[in-house]
Amino acid sequence: MSATFETRVTERQILLVGPYGVLGTGVIDAVAENPKWGITTAARRPPPTYRTQAAPPHISVDLMDREGTTKAFSSLDKVTDLVFAAYVEKPTMAETVEPNARMLKNTLDALAARNVPLQRVMLAGGAKSYGFNLGSFNAPAKETDPRLIAPIHYHLQEDIVADWAAKNGASWTVLRPHMVMGPSLNSPMNLVTSLATYAAMTRELGLPLRFPGNKEGWNTLQETTDAELFGRATLWALGEDKARNEIFNISNGDVYRWRQLWNELAAFYGLPIAEPLAMSTVSEMSEKAPLWESMVARYGLHVTPYNQIANWAFVDWMLNFREETIQSTIKIRQAGFAECIDTHQSFRRQLTRLSDLRIIPAPMYPLDVHIVANSSLAWSDFMPVGFDPGMQLAIINGDPGKTGDYTVRLQFPAGYRFPVHWHPRAENLTVVSGTFQLAMGSTANGNALRNYAPGDYIYVPPGHAHFGGSAAQGPSVIQLHGEGPFQVMLGAPK
Repeated sequence: MSATFETRVTERQILLVGPYGVLGTGVIDAVAENPKWGITTAARRPPPTYRTQAAPPHISVDLMDREGTTKAFSSLDKVTDLVFAAYVEKPTMAETVEPNARMLKNTLDALAARNVPLQRVMLAGGAKSYGFNLGSFNAPAKETDPRLIAPIHYHLQEDIVADWAAKNGASWTVLRPHMVMGPSLNSPMNLVTSLATYAAMTRELGLPLRFPGNKEGWNTLQETTDAELFGRATLWALGEDKARNEIFNISNGDVYRWRQLWNELAAFYGLPIAEPLAMSTVSEMSEKAPLWESMVARYGLHVTPYNQIANWAFVDWMLNFREETIQSTIKIRQAGFAECIDTHQSFRRQLTRLSDLRIIPAPMYPLDVHIVANSSLAWSDFMPVGFDPGMQLAIINGDPGKTGDYTVRLQFPAGYRFPVHWHPRAENLTVVSGTFQLAMGSTANGNALRNYAPGDYIYVPPGHAHFGGSAAQGPSVIQLHGEGPFQVMLGAPK
């Protein structure tokens, strides 16, 4: 964090509009890590229930309703800064312009009606300003590039903010990220959640992971913006003089190709990769709702309707984009924000976070992780020389008859007694169930037996004679682990 950020920011209170899209979540997380900032969120929908941390104060408001917005924001007498990340998507960009402009204008005018002046406005923009939505891109895109003749909702929003700020004594900043990676649901432009869902369903079906885009999408250079990085850039912009009335591109600071980044998605779920095959995920994934619903139930996931977990039209657009999509970030670096993150690291982090939030299934365990369900234990009779029948053994890990680590369980019927014996190697004993009885000594003595309950642990050093069994009230099970070979020597050591 820069010295400028530390010294210039005092107590400030942010109103975050559009808080739980992929951009807003990054801002909330950044504020949570920085006690110099407070935050209130505003949206039509309530805060999501999948987030583990407590939600900040929230205002329910329909930004399309001018009078309702003014009323909802009238009591925000401590808000000093606005972060505007709200977005509504329509079938065409021409239709998208007006409602997004109206939401912004209603928000600004409602805040102007208060007694407390607004100091700074941060407007979330994007690569559409450079024609990304048109299917073309002139890389590397710079903030000084002239506007396009095509309708772009960001352009009108930028004009509204600049005009409003000039009239109300505030300053503004526009941040233009591209393809933001972060956790959110029901967001029109959330690629990481959609791809994670695609990979999870591929694993569920026992198939290799196949890139569903075209050859150009597989090979072309792209860039992305980590949601948390965007959040920290937002706080920097609100507190930095050099960011006043400026537009900045913001990205991770590197580039990627899907032919390389795809490996991270496959590795997360332990999937082999098949040859890419272009297809429409809108079409081919349309009938997968029953599969997703069964996975939600099977893995205990946050209940998310299939139409909210993934945006297949956005997947098709992103994975089939034929041109390099790179924005120059020289300007924001020269202004003082130089944070960056490796895109592969960002992708892995966001996948892990989605799993931790139970939005997607957890990854498969690595091949060297050994898991044995209690119900799958294979029990067999175990009767060393001098022992009575009735004891059973189940091998959990390793081979107790060979050199190396082992873990076994022993099961004793009610009232069972084993004779005095010892082991050449140390024993680590944990009671699993029932009441297990044990005593140390070279001569069996029932009065010396001590009862041990489930969870109790006993360490028996090498060469220590002992005896015991199970209480008369019922059977017991113990678990032994140690270094093999596991040998049972009858009697006491000489």
